[in-house]
Amino acid sequence: MLVERIIELFSPAGSLYRIGGDEFALMLWDATTMDEACDTAGKIITCLRNPFRVSGITCMITASAGVLQIPQDGKDVSTILSNAYRAISSAKKSKNTFRVFTQELLDVTSRKIHVVNILRNSIMKNEFSLHYQPIVDRDKNLVHAEALLRYTGNDTYIDSPDRYLPVLENAGLMKEIDNMVVHKAFLDMEMKIGNRFGTSINLSTSQLVDPAYSTFLSSFAAQHGIDNSRIMLEVTEDRLMENIAAGRENLMGLKNSGFSIAIDDFGKGFSSLTYLAELPVDVLKLDMVFTQSVPGDRRKEAMVRHIIE
Repeated sequence: MLVERIIELFSPAGSLYRIGGDEFALMLWDATTMDEACDTAGKIITCLRNPFRVSGITCMITASAGVLQIPQDGKDVSTILSNAYRAISSAKKSKNTFRVFTQELLDVTSRKIHVVNILRNSIMKNEFSLHYQPIVDRDKNLVHAEALLRYTGNDTYIDSPDRYLPVLENAGLMKEIDNMVVHKAFLDMEMKIGNRFGTSINLSTSQLVDPAYSTFLSSFAAQHGIDNSRIMLEVTEDRLMENIAAGRENLMGLKNSGFSIAIDDFGKGFSSLTYLAELPVDVLKLDMVFTQSVPGDRRKEAMVRHIIE
């Protein structure tokens, strides 16, 4: 039905090819300007807004499209498809729209590949260290510390965790990073920190959904002579909500093994007090975005008191 609709609207302008499961290419043979191609791409996305009826059921379809010129944006099939996918990937970030291929998209992809290679080499060279962010009580006594991974190499492409951690996750390198953090943190607890305060470690998505992680962590803690109760495991609210079924079960396993559980960035996403009642949560870390506007606002102050209670 989708194909029939596109052919009906655009068959005079060019030829439609199916190149994958849900991937199509429309070659506009007579288009002379990029404006014409963009106009066609916009009309395709608009025409899909009308619902499809399948067996009496109304179905909605959205599309992301990439627009490029040949041969300016590629002289062989491999380059053309590669550049088309770069444009489509850019469009998918906004969804249901189109993007024109530009040299900037190519540069962004090249930079990402460069950063991944740097990070991969940095992992091999152990160019990371743990910094500890203190958590104090109302009397400013140190009661806990959060282990935070920091890059120690010299490459200027990598300047903050907010930029390189998503790259590591997308590149499938988080398992190596997870193991590095646990090894460094447990070694510090054994050799430097002792029993002075507990330490918290951030859970990645792979750790959160791994049912065997509780057994691994308990075994590794025992090897270092560390009691599980001195370790807190933090998971961000958005990461938990994306994996709520497996996350709930595995957090329960970690809790039963003696670890403490904290939810980080609470209030930053789609906060829900309902799931808190179902989860083995010991600590709730309210995000700064949520709390910074609270003082002086009676309604927000009441809300925060309710959450804390």
